[in-house]
Amino acid sequence: MKTARLTASWLALSAGALLLTSCLDYREELWINGDASGKIHATIAINSELGAPTDGGSGQPDQIEAQLRELFAVTDGAKVESYQTFVDGKKRIWDFTVSFKDLRLLKPAVITGKNNIGAVFGDFEIEKIPDGKLAVKRTVSLSEPPRQSDDTPANPPQDSPSSNDTNTLGNAVGKLMGGLLANSMFSGYHLDYTTHFPTEVVSANSPSIDRDTNTVSWRFPLAEASQHPVTMTAEIKRPGGWLLWLFIAILVVTTLAILLPAFRKKPVDPDTP
Repeated sequence: MKTARLTASWLALSAGALLLTSCLDYREELWINGDASGKIHATIAINSELGAPTDGGSGQPDQIEAQLRELFAVTDGAKVESYQTFVDGKKRIWDFTVSFKDLRLLKPAVITGKNNIGAVFGDFEIEKIPDGKLAVKRTVSLSEPPRQSDDTPANPPQDSPSSNDTNTLGNAVGKLMGGLLANSMFSGYHLDYTTHFPTEVVSANSPSIDRDTNTVSWRFPLAEASQHPVTMTAEIKRPGGWLLWLFIAILVVTTLAILLPAFRKKPVDPDTP
């Protein structure tokens, strides 16, 4: 069944590539607005020498796009804004942008039983702390096996792939997992995360802090991330823009209530010379 093959290919991508039992680079840029909306731009690069397809003849990239869109469709206000795949030298690149209305609502989309692309996005925790600050913590765990729902078998039955599937990404990653899992071919590969916060960054567990733009960058070697969870933390000033606008609105209404009577014209007495 075609649907089963698509699911199998996506699961192979999720469990293989995105859980990083392969040689790849993951780069992500995250913008967070004051109301928790924002967008994510990410690229995944896999070496063609390791089995990633170098041409789109199989049509698999479009199928992956469909799966990606389906993944984020489960969250209200989240959608894939752009998607493309291309070859750059010896690497196949997947490039996509996702927008969201509330960062806190992404968890159901990116951490699910069947689609473990969420492993790369990680788990977000946002907590109010004293002195008008927010503690933001993000944990990316690539060393755990893909989560399964209670009613989903770890290895669901699949139709036998046809000869047209030999160059698909799912098969490529499957070969990669089988042939390279025992080899530590992680040297030179990284996970790169850049986050643009809406307010001043007070501190972070990274030396790469651009205080002028409220931006923090993290880089983790793939070898490290594949062995244990990696954590990104930052303390930022609590967004308070809505309080400012509320104060301005109250001030304007109060001012108008005081001044408007003074501008009202008194009726003219016709007997007044």
